[in-house]
Amino acid sequence: MQGDYFYSAAVQGVQGIIFQSNKLKDITASSNIVEDICDKTFHEFLNNEGINIPENQFITTASGKIQVLCNEEQAKTIVREYSKVVLNEAPGITFSQTVVSTKDKSELEVLQESEDNLRIQRNKATTQHGLGWMSQNTYRPSGLPALLFEGEREKRMDAFQERRSQYWSKADPSKTGMNYDSLLSKMLGESYLGIIGKEDNLSKMFPIETDQLAKKSDKEWVAVIHADGNNIGRKIILLGKKVAENKPDSVLAAYKDFSERMERATWKALQVAFRRVVYPLKFETEQGEGHYPIRPCIIGGDDITLVIRGDLAFSFTSEYLQAFEKSSREEFKDFDKKFGLDNYFSKGFSACAGIAFIKPHYPFHYGVSLADELCKVAKKNAKSIDKENRNDLNQHTPSCLMFHAVHSSFIDDFSEIKSRELEVSVRGDKIKPLSFANGPYYLNEQMGKPTINQMKVWLDIIEAKKELKSGVRKLLGEIRINPDAAEMMYDRLLEIHSEKTLAPLHLAKIKEWLKNPPPKNDSASDSEANDVKTHLYDLVTLSNVINA
Repeated sequence: MQGDYFYSAAVQGVQGIIFQSNKLKDITASSNIVEDICDKTFHEFLNNEGINIPENQFITTASGKIQVLCNEEQAKTIVREYSKVVLNEAPGITFSQTVVSTKDKSELEVLQESEDNLRIQRNKATTQHGLGWMSQNTYRPSGLPALLFEGEREKRMDAFQERRSQYWSKADPSKTGMNYDSLLSKMLGESYLGIIGKEDNLSKMFPIETDQLAKKSDKEWVAVIHADGNNIGRKIILLGKKVAENKPDSVLAAYKDFSERMERATWKALQVAFRRVVYPLKFETEQGEGHYPIRPCIIGGDDITLVIRGDLAFSFTSEYLQAFEKSSREEFKDFDKKFGLDNYFSKGFSACAGIAFIKPHYPFHYGVSLADELCKVAKKNAKSIDKENRNDLNQHTPSCLMFHAVHSSFIDDFSEIKSRELEVSVRGDKIKPLSFANGPYYLNEQMGKPTINQMKVWLDIIEAKKELKSGVRKLLGEIRINPDAAEMMYDRLLEIHSEKTLAPLHLAKIKEWLKNPPPKNDSASDSEANDVKTHLYDLVTLSNVINA
């Protein structure tokens, strides 16, 4: 093992820092500052300190983590000085560090001890710098003391807001978003950087204001997308154990290789989705400048969060999920053979995603929280499908997505939203409610579960007949108020439209619930999987978002 010591660091509270502000310009600056902490900024720090570490001793400098083998003096300098750099770059962020001696330890033991130490560090209370007296002026979005006053009206800002302002300042080209954007470079790839323009032109091609992200209509939606790979944690644990059994001196090399392949798989999937969905739809602003209506906020390992124009979100996410499965298969096709594994990784990976549709001025951090929760709901549902095969890592948890459009100002978790907005129970407490929460929607067929392709077919049907869409929307509204009147409305739809037209929309399920509602069973076996659901609310919602 090269290096007497193993330095490891991790960034926590990333979302809290990035989405502290509701302005897209601040979010963009924050996301790139945080992204660079474990990569670009760290390498610049090493160069400035004269620390020369061979490339093969870097295990990972991505996904909010730094892992590197070094000698004692290098470790001391990094621990002592780099935390100062991080706090200067991103004031308020939690940055945990640990150093483990590699002497008389296997590579797996070094990794495990390092992870245990970081876990201990995360649980320790950290000193918050920049806290002031209660009588001190504050920067309202964060509640922290205002350290600067800018302009004639004394615009207040805290330490991190000052850093965001520097990011977009042309006066300091070394710390500006005008000459480099880490996240956009990953999403575009070298080929599209050449097509769109040089890196120093990216800020003009992508929105830094919410008004540039959306169209000119006040009714339009923007979307927050969060996607995450399935079973990655379990497979990483398996990786360490299996490589330690077969090639004990290759554990760190396997982790390094795994991390690099996963990063590339995610980047390639993003690049495919961008090329197919966003790139052809560049539009002109009032100023005559073209903007691609998308902004990545987090790209780390298998984990992505981005904001995009609402009408593109469903297509973009479905393209990303499909591309991620393909790119991960390509990246890991020879991984098992290289490290003597038993076909655990060559089949690639799947992912789940959550899409939160919000209005442009709705707080972004609530949209991010909802997208993250929708992703977790999708994962839970997907994992229930292969529950019997959970210990067989050759089985894929299927890819799927979940979405919801925020129509109220209430800030709740999705379970509360579901019970308040997405369940119709006017038939009485003893009758099973009709659920409008029909998702998630799967990339491939899964035992009768709704699929992304089915939703696309339903959209084509309802978009071709605007009066049908209007009738379905009225039917859904009437069900909430008067089920008897809804039955009559359903019969009226059958009179206006042929049964052949309505059959693919599966309206009969609503008719059955209206005429013969099933009784509620309070037994434990009466699970969510047996709920009476309809996809029509999701269908109308998605159609409205696309056509806003």
